[in-house]
Amino acid sequence: MSRNREMKRSMLESSPNLLKSHSGADVTSHEPRTTIPDSACFASRVIAWQRLHGRHDLPWQNTRDPYRIWLSEIMLQQTQVSAVTPYFHRFISRFPDLASLAAATEDEVLTLWAGLGYYARGRNLHKAARTIGRDFGGVFPSSYESVCALPGVGRSTASAICVFAYGARRAILDGNVKRVLARHFGIEGYPGDKPVETLLWARSEAALPECDIEAYTQGLMDLGATICGRSRPRCDMCPVCTTCVAFRENRTKDLPAARPAKVLLACVGLPTVLIAGLRRGIRPRITGRRLTGGGREWRHDRRADEGEDGAQGQAPQ
Repeated sequence: MSRNREMKRSMLESSPNLLKSHSGADVTSHEPRTTIPDSACFASRVIAWQRLHGRHDLPWQNTRDPYRIWLSEIMLQQTQVSAVTPYFHRFISRFPDLASLAAATEDEVLTLWAGLGYYARGRNLHKAARTIGRDFGGVFPSSYESVCALPGVGRSTASAICVFAYGARRAILDGNVKRVLARHFGIEGYPGDKPVETLLWARSEAALPECDIEAYTQGLMDLGATICGRSRPRCDMCPVCTTCVAFRENRTKDLPAARPAKVLLACVGLPTVLIAGLRRGIRPRITGRRLTGGGREWRHDRRADEGEDGAQGQAPQ
């Protein structure tokens, strides 16, 4: 603990310029807990860091081609860059443009997708290509609303596509970015809960810079993927640690909050009886790990404690 405090003190003392916002106000580690870190300062540091230390040579970067950007964003949903890269190369080789993808059969698309997981993404990719061919004359749409309406594309994915393809000033909020923002701005609660997610979206939009949106957006992604990790954040390498609530308060393990535990109940012998009983108004009684009611006995399902649904993918964001 003392070592962590010494590291913080030395970083704050050795980097006085990092403690100045654009307005010139000091942003120190002695701010009240309720003080919100300066968003403009946050964005400028992320941009500067990304230009020096971020990722610049991924196969879908350094292009304004919306097809390649869209393909990469769909593949990167719930999947790491290292796993996506070889699949991206194979897809571009086989389907170099929207027309070739739309002309393919679903089986051809899913064959190339095999091994990447979450196959609904591959099916939606194919549907979206045909939708663009039918509704947009084969030209990838440029408006955020039209991109967001494509199969398999959610709010954050549409924003990322519009940022990198068209330079649109749009906020993103994928899983990694949620973690960065929750820690930096001290946002409590599980990010998957609607009120918390709404607050994170508001914070993400408020932090948008007036310019350099591409570098900022890529910087957020890079920070979440390479620095602000879930279990072992590299705070000593983070460009915004001096204004990070979680870092100042030693709460990187607590923010963002983990998914609330789910209690599953499995009926011994006849699983549907409990559901039927509850529908008839039977109120069960819990004693330890046992539950009784309506002349039946159930046990607590240990699979819930072991995170049975932990590997399930999220809907497109």
